[in-house]
Amino acid sequence: MRDTRQFPYSVTAAQAQRASSRILSAEEGARLLLDIFVTDFQRQSGEALRVQQLSGVWYDRDRSQQDLVKAIAYAKSHEWIDPLDDAFRLTKAGYQVVGSSSPVWMHHRKRGLNR
Repeated sequence: MRDTRQFPYSVTAAQAQRASSRILSAEEGARLLLDIFVTDFQRQSGEALRVQQLSGVWYDRDRSQQDLVKAIAYAKSHEWIDPLDDAFRLTKAGYQVVGSSSPVWMHHRKRGLNR
């Protein structure tokens, strides 16, 4: 049996969940938004994604509303997304950001799944 006295701190499931749900920086959140556009919904430059779809995946990933607001503001200020009435359009700049940083996106692109 292992002596746990040498490990004064153990991570519980709740602590691990909180760590995975840490507040993102505005840039991290914006990059996550772009990843949702491309990997979850296969959107390309110029294509739109409804706010309801975007937020559904965002909250499924245990991200906070505060993170979402910051992420949208950052992505808009860098012209990665354009706001529409009830959606956001992925810009060419935003699409290029995802393409340069997402291994999942690159995998799908190579296999021809990112149409």
